[in-house]
Amino acid sequence: MAGGYSRRMGRDKAGLVYHGQPQWEWTRDRLREVVDRVWISCREEQELGAPAERIPDPVPGQGPIGGFLAAHAAAPGQAWLAVACDLPRLDGAGLRTLVAARAPHLLATAYASAEGLPEPLCAIYEPAIFPVLREALAAGTACPRRVLRELGDRVRLVPLPRPDLLDNANTPEEAAALGAPGALGGGEERG
Repeated sequence: MAGGYSRRMGRDKAGLVYHGQPQWEWTRDRLREVVDRVWISCREEQELGAPAERIPDPVPGQGPIGGFLAAHAAAPGQAWLAVACDLPRLDGAGLRTLVAARAPHLLATAYASAEGLPEPLCAIYEPAIFPVLREALAAGTACPRRVLRELGDRVRLVPLPRPDLLDNANTPEEAAALGAPGALGGGEERG
């Protein structure tokens, strides 16, 4: 999931460098450790990955749910492991833990935040959830966390194996604190 506008960051978070490569590439490489194929959900104008790897948002401004629905349209019978591109501490072990906890008989499997809330941008969405997401978006609900919360026991929540696993950055100061060189000034993190 790389299609956000990164307004608070002031630059595309997908291009920040924490691990020697743009964050979208690093995330893609971690996902390749646990899934057969990786797709990049992005805005049409973003130049991320090869064209065959991209799923552009068909309707800009629909947020993550719009990206989830675009992915579902590309492969309607598949479950989707959705991961935000701005999680520099999410590693292969963290992804394997989530995949191992998958509950295909439910609508989704997601990490739980410290507050016990579902983390929608590190979650597995089963095919049966997509009509629910479509209805939520049509009703004006663009918040995937709210949808998952309202689904209650139809979503498996998985405890975080490490408290920092899903740390993310929304501002240059937060990116610098997480180790993005030049996040407060230079442009070397653009990819």
